[in-house]
Amino acid sequence: MAGGALWVGRTVEHAYIYELAAADLRRFRIGVPIFMGSHDRGGGKQGWFFKGFQCAPDGPPATSALSWTERFGAFNERHLVLKAKHEPCQARRRILEGVWELLA
Repeated sequence: MAGGALWVGRTVEHAYIYELAAADLRRFRIGVPIFMGSHDRGGGKQGWFFKGFQCAPDGPPATSALSWTERFGAFNERHLVLKAKHEPCQARRRILEGVWELLA
């Protein structure tokens, strides 16, 4: 999540970028896809290549709940936990839902 956008991708060679429509400490709302170039040609930003969309050109919009866990794995680190509340796009849900490690 950066600059009002949510970057989604398993690899830097093919990722998606969505409008982060709203966010607070308990949930965020994903909006429509942002296109770098056109739907079929894509474009790059900061070493990532964004092309197309996961389910539909209009998103569709979704809402996920945010929570935190302090102990996960071998270290006592803080992790972000995402749980879909309204997610009509199963491809995006499979990538986003779960435990995320904070990089910074």
